Amino acid sequence: MALRAIRSWLTPAVTLNRWWRAWTDTDPSSEFQALIDAVTTEHGIDLYLRI
Repeated sequence: MALRAIRSWLTPAVTLNRWWRAWTDTDPSSEFQALIDAVTTEHGIDLYLRI
């Protein structure tokens, strides 16, 4: 349970940063930076949500 909680914010934070840096050398837009900040500050995304 703890691992899922940590992965819910760590995985998206790392992935978003990697994708942004691979795409461009500029700083992220304010909206995208807000998303990165949200997942970095432990407001996780439910990776196991069934749609």
